[in-house]
Amino acid sequence: MFKKTLLLAALSTSVAFAEKPSLKGAWEFGPFAGFNWLDKYNGAIPDNADILGARLGYFFTDRVSVEGSFQRHFAPGAELDSSRLNLLYHLTSGTMVRPFLTVGAGWERTDISASASAESDYGLNAGGGLKVIFANGVGLRVDGRYNTLQVDGLVGGNRQHNTEILAGVSWFFGAKAAKEEPKPVGDSDSDGVNDDLDKCPGTGAGVKVDASGCEVKVVVAAPLDSDSDGVSDDMDKCPGTPAGVVVDAAGCPADEDGDGVPNYLDKCPKTPAGIKIDETGCPEEVKKVRGALKGIGFKTGSATLLTSSYPVLDEAARILNDITDAKIEVQGHTDSTGSEAINQKLSDGRAKSVADYLIKAGVPADRISSKGFGPSVPVGDNATKEGRAQNRRVEFKWLD
Repeated sequence: MFKKTLLLAALSTSVAFAEKPSLKGAWEFGPFAGFNWLDKYNGAIPDNADILGARLGYFFTDRVSVEGSFQRHFAPGAELDSSRLNLLYHLTSGTMVRPFLTVGAGWERTDISASASAESDYGLNAGGGLKVIFANGVGLRVDGRYNTLQVDGLVGGNRQHNTEILAGVSWFFGAKAAKEEPKPVGDSDSDGVNDDLDKCPGTGAGVKVDASGCEVKVVVAAPLDSDSDGVSDDMDKCPGTPAGVVVDAAGCPADEDGDGVPNYLDKCPKTPAGIKIDETGCPEEVKKVRGALKGIGFKTGSATLLTSSYPVLDEAARILNDITDAKIEVQGHTDSTGSEAINQKLSDGRAKSVADYLIKAGVPADRISSKGFGPSVPVGDNATKEGRAQNRRVEFKWLD
């Protein structure tokens, strides 16, 4: 009956191992034999011992099991029996070759013929080994252990330290093979990737997907705009526009008055259409009211305009009124004759007289200012008559 039971267990295990090499929930049973290198027990046991025994274990997981064992040591002049409970940890999982570590405790009985009585006490052991498990659930096993026990009352009450090596056969039975769920078949979302490989089910027909069935996102690179003007190079008709310049839809600098000079270079950005301009975008006539104006004269030592100056200033007022965004600073200058304080006051007065005339002629007051510089900015040699005449002047400075 016992042999029949073992045969049925081996057959059932064979099926389990063929499906999945897992030992979780399995039992391990087997006999073993070995050899024990005994401590000398104070000379009471002169020789080492042979071992015979059997074990029964249970696997809580594929790596961890616990087992109980009984073994008898056959030593001349002594009887040694060990009943142990050990914990085993297997270093691999799901494999047929499994090294393991073990630690445990047990009850050790020692009966030495040289002693008047037997002694029983607890012992501790630790070691490791190797199991080779075949597909039919039968395995070979080798263990090596170190064991220590107290033999109080025997041969002086020493603690003994024994080393043993064991070899045996094991039968593994009772493990249940994990049932694998049937893999889905077909392509339920019609994206060209079977359901068992599709990581994005429900994508839908016609959507471009990758090998995992997920939609391929088409990343459209932003159009290149090498001059950073907000107009892509493929649409930019004026590449290389300086940074910060306002451009139109074609990427070209804005030209508010349409005179061909872009705003950022145009000194007169509101020049009326049809007027001939210079390279700064200003009417050619502007040259007449920029810098030192000829024909402006004053009474000697005074800021009073000579009547001969009126036509010159009337023409200047007309030009300035045509250029509605122009702002002018009228600057007065003198030669170095006389004191500096008098010349400063004279230059202030003459600049203001010209500014007042232009305002009366219709130029808005907020576009005209005046300032005197006295003799501080000469353009000629004050040591000569001609130089002093050059230094007595009125200049129009255009303000940006």
